[in-house]
Amino acid sequence: MKQLVFSLLLLFTAGFFANAAAAQESRKPNIILIMADDVSWECFGSYGADDYQTPHIDRLAQQGMRFTNCYSTPLCTPSRVKLMTGKYNFRNYTHFGYLNPKEKTFGQMLQSAGYKTAIAGKWQLNGLYHGAEGHADNTRPFQAGFDEFCLWQVTTKTKIKEGGGERFWSPPLEQNGRFLTIKDNADKYGPDIMSDFLCDFIKRHKDEPFFVYYPTTLVHNPFVPTPDTIGDAPRTQAANKQPKGKQARKA
Repeated sequence: MKQLVFSLLLLFTAGFFANAAAAQESRKPNIILIMADDVSWECFGSYGADDYQTPHIDRLAQQGMRFTNCYSTPLCTPSRVKLMTGKYNFRNYTHFGYLNPKEKTFGQMLQSAGYKTAIAGKWQLNGLYHGAEGHADNTRPFQAGFDEFCLWQVTTKTKIKEGGGERFWSPPLEQNGRFLTIKDNADKYGPDIMSDFLCDFIKRHKDEPFFVYYPTTLVHNPFVPTPDTIGDAPRTQAANKQPKGKQARKA
């Protein structure tokens, strides 16, 4: 009887591990896509940078995949439109800062494949700059295929008197349709808010397929102090004014 139970236990255990392995093998891979804003190859140690130290990115390159021959539109917003739609800009570009809602995005495609999706960082795709129809629609990121979002410049620009402001210190952001004002985010650093938002999303959805898209606000200008360098200076919107001089901005 003991031998029968032991044999059944072995069969059950073998079946359990076989099923677990099959489930692991059939599970869709999680995807985290990070797009640094307005930065070129010469700023990364993994590509031979001399002026900047990028140990975490270098580790990603060492453990992952490093492209050695790539091409990009040398402007931030058109690059994101190209990436999100998989089309060269001459096929769908009409205005700066605009993603036509009729375009199909990778967010929508991954949603249809069963993924939970999130985006945080820079949006700037509602057509604010030319007053496109629906430019004040704060649900556009949802419509573009993202279940959750924490973004800068969805329905406001950088003018503080119009409710907007810069993206770094005390930034106005829009999170899942809710507008977080400069006052709401007082003394906070925008990139930290956004990365924390995505880390929380990942933790909540770690047991199911997820897609995280992080079009960062860094390292696009203005080049301002970070939490590591700002010291005791006020962390207001005034801290978003970059210093004078090329070397000071580079530092």
